[in-house]
Amino acid sequence: MRRSLLVRFLAIGIVIVTLSIAGTTWIVSTAVTRRDAVQIDRDARTDQDVVAAVRSWAGREQSWADVATELDRLGDRFDRRLVLLDVDGRTIGDTDASRPVPQLPGTPVDPLSETFADTLSPISTTVAGAMVLDESEARSSRAAAEAVAACAGLPSSSISLWPNGRAVLSGAFPPGCETEAYTTPHGPEQAALGLLTAQTNQCLAAQSITPVSAVQLDLVSPGAAQGISLRVVGGDEAVPLETLQRTRSCVTRAWTTINEDLVPPRAYLVTSPVDGARPALDSLTTDSLARIAAVVIGLVALSGALVLVASGQAVRRIHRLQLVTERLTAGQHTARAPESGQDEISRLGGAVNQLADGLEQARQQRDQLTADIAHDLRTPLTNIRGWAEAWDDGVVSDKDEVVRVIGREAQHLERLIDDLRTVASSDAGELRLQPQEVDLAALLREAVDARRPQGAVVEYRGPLRAVVVADPVLLRQVVGNLLDNALVHGRPRTVVVSLSPRDGSVQVDVEDDGVGIREDALGSVFDRLWRADRSRRRDGPGHGLGLTITRRIVELHGGSIGVVAVQPHGARFTFRIPSTQSSVSDGEQRLLGS
Repeated sequence: MRRSLLVRFLAIGIVIVTLSIAGTTWIVSTAVTRRDAVQIDRDARTDQDVVAAVRSWAGREQSWADVATELDRLGDRFDRRLVLLDVDGRTIGDTDASRPVPQLPGTPVDPLSETFADTLSPISTTVAGAMVLDESEARSSRAAAEAVAACAGLPSSSISLWPNGRAVLSGAFPPGCETEAYTTPHGPEQAALGLLTAQTNQCLAAQSITPVSAVQLDLVSPGAAQGISLRVVGGDEAVPLETLQRTRSCVTRAWTTINEDLVPPRAYLVTSPVDGARPALDSLTTDSLARIAAVVIGLVALSGALVLVASGQAVRRIHRLQLVTERLTAGQHTARAPESGQDEISRLGGAVNQLADGLEQARQQRDQLTADIAHDLRTPLTNIRGWAEAWDDGVVSDKDEVVRVIGREAQHLERLIDDLRTVASSDAGELRLQPQEVDLAALLREAVDARRPQGAVVEYRGPLRAVVVADPVLLRQVVGNLLDNALVHGRPRTVVVSLSPRDGSVQVDVEDDGVGIREDALGSVFDRLWRADRSRRRDGPGHGLGLTITRRIVELHGGSIGVVAVQPHGARFTFRIPSTQSSVSDGEQRLLGS
């Protein structure tokens, strides 16, 4: 049985899919998580919120001394066990110290790791550090904010607290309100801002950037920032974006330096379920990981081997076909693809070779066609020129003879050009029929009668009437071409034209007893510019396109045409075209022309 590439690739695909399903099933059955994806995602978001809350708390404190109370509050709120460890793994705080610390990775909690929010304006930070207000300053800030809110008609809910204890308004207020007490920095804030401005300018100077005038509290729209909002006051000139980014970097660096001893050190927060019954993920032992890795590697290796075995030979054969087509494209029409086997690639190679044979044959025909057309055009033009020069030189004095010869040669050129145009229209699919009912019997009788004076006996045999749906002009050209070919080139004594019905079609035979056609030339009779005697270029009116046009017209009518040699001499051309029902009349008529 023939091995098909499609069957082979389908089988390999089934094997790979089967192995993949089996391996995946095994991996999932041994390493599946005990908690579904929704719960895992929910726990991850909860842990992120817990870490953010602990980091925010640390930004307002100077050490972890009081973190236990905050951990208990957050543990109750989020229903999680929280354990805070220092960098050495020692416990700082634990919401359930009666149980061992879970062996889970901890999330870093460093107040200074994200000092400022990732914005250019305003600059905000969650670290209070050097700006922390005492109780008296915080109450004063609250009173000033409430006074401005009352003046502006803002509700008390518009007042919020910064990490350092300052009360701020989240809404705008009219310019007529007294805001000095609200906007004036308190003692710790004033000191921290002065130090921050100085260290920021030191950083900028090291980069050859113009110093800033001051770093101030941004109380215009503090609700837009998360944490303490700052703004940099500089000159009136526009500052490039790169300079703004470097300025922000210097502010961040300066604030980190100022507060590195005023906030708790880096720690790690471990979160887990309160009851300890639900680990975040099933633990995978070393043996489980080894088995999973072995299965994955084995599947990949086996799949790769199967693909290489199945496709390696096919790829090499396709590459050889590609080289052949590239050579054909480059004009090397002798290139051929190897044909071995019965699969799709072998058949493709055979098709490429057929294409190459067709290209080579087309090239040869094109060269021959060009040479024949050039000769057929050159001969009448040479005759016309010769007779014209002879007349001009006075060699020939018979004007009527000159005009007759030139007219004959011009007619030959006109027929050649018309026939070439007809062939070109047929090749381009532009030759159109104008079908109508035609009495083929009457048309044949007219053609026989018109050729009566040509020397040979021309005989019609067939019914009195045979109606077909065809283009009368083109059909008359078909009959004329066949009769002229028999009379001129066959040089017969008798030509017989026969018409007979054939199962929904009519058949026309044109048989002569002339010189005939060689058996080896029968297949080329309808080729362009074919002549039985290649050495005889222009003995007579023909130029080798009449039979080509005849075949195109018959095929355009949905018919067929052929030729056979007749013994002992002569040839018979036969064509068939569809006929209408009940179109052939009874009786036979024999018409002789001589």
